[in-house]
Amino acid sequence: MKLEIASVIALICCSLIVSTSAQTKPTCAQLQQWNIPYFQCQSGDECYFKWYECDSILDCTDFPDENHCQTEHTVNCEKDFLGKKTSNGEPLQSFQCDNGMCILGCQRCDGVMDCADNSDESGCSGTEVIPPCN
Repeated sequence: MKLEIASVIALICCSLIVSTSAQTKPTCAQLQQWNIPYFQCQSGDECYFKWYECDSILDCTDFPDENHCQTEHTVNCEKDFLGKKTSNGEPLQSFQCDNGMCILGCQRCDGVMDCADNSDESGCSGTEVIPPCN
């Protein structure tokens, strides 16, 4: 029980460290040393907290953290955005990629590949009205 509590405290501390400084990201060695669940990107030099895997956000530059998550994203796409609003009170919109992954609607046709299958950028004419993300 004490070990579980210590692990939770360590997770909270690490989260605070990461969230308080955008420049600070734990290394693979640190995550392993802290005994925190993590995954390593295919590139080998990027590691992220395990809970960033299958969260509809592409963390790895080579995308393996989202490529295998089609079912999870399909099931949670609408639910995850339901009732959430932007800073100006507008409903937060989602976009479902062809592979089932779910991203913010404002990420569609923004010139950046957010879907692992690039479906968020296909068929864009450049005249789309993109909803706000913030």
